[in-house]
Amino acid sequence: MAGAIAVMVRTTLRSEFKRIDPRSARVILVDMAARVLGTFAESSGRRASATRAVGRRAELGHAVDQIDENGVVVAGERIASKAVIWTPV
Repeated sequence: MAGAIAVMVRTTLRSEFKRIDPRSARVILVDMAARVLGTFAESSGRRASATRAVGRRAELGHAVDQIDENGVVVAGERIASKAVIWTPV
């Protein structure tokens, strides 16, 4: 999901929404797992981690402590956000 959203930021936002600067967008993956794509082959997780997209980062090994109108709190750190997308495991 995080990878797909990052691709959308680079493509659709740039071409369809002229007033949105895609360089200002950040995609942050938060997962309690120790690695990206933990249920897939380890090589897939390494490739996904190595792929850097616009403003993408991963917070692994942590749960989301709080979600509110200002963003999320992960491991005591506030991550400001105007949009939070939550997907089930």
